[in-house]
Amino acid sequence: MEVLKMDNQEATLAVLGAKFDALHGDFSDMKKTMKEVASALNKLTLVEERQQQSSSAQKRLFDKLDSLESRIDELEKVDVKHGQAAQWVMNAVWAAAGLAAMYVAKMVGLV
Repeated sequence: MEVLKMDNQEATLAVLGAKFDALHGDFSDMKKTMKEVASALNKLTLVEERQQQSSSAQKRLFDKLDSLESRIDELEKVDVKHGQAAQWVMNAVWAAAGLAAMYVAKMVGLV
């Protein structure tokens, strides 16, 4: 009977040892998986940071584009005014030339 108890205890210890080995393996797998999750999370954090940097750079570009568009609008308005002023000056020059021609014609006696 004592030999049977001894075999039974040894069998129980062997089963417990196998279960502890399996549990140790499971914990090792969990540690490995947790390391992989931590690595993936770090990579995700880097991607998010880069995306935020890209988003802020895109916002700065759009702001600069808006600024440039408003400057172009102002320059186009000035150019239109400049064109009108140039047209008025040319009309005045032609009018002065016409007056001068009329004066010369009158002095010469053509008119």
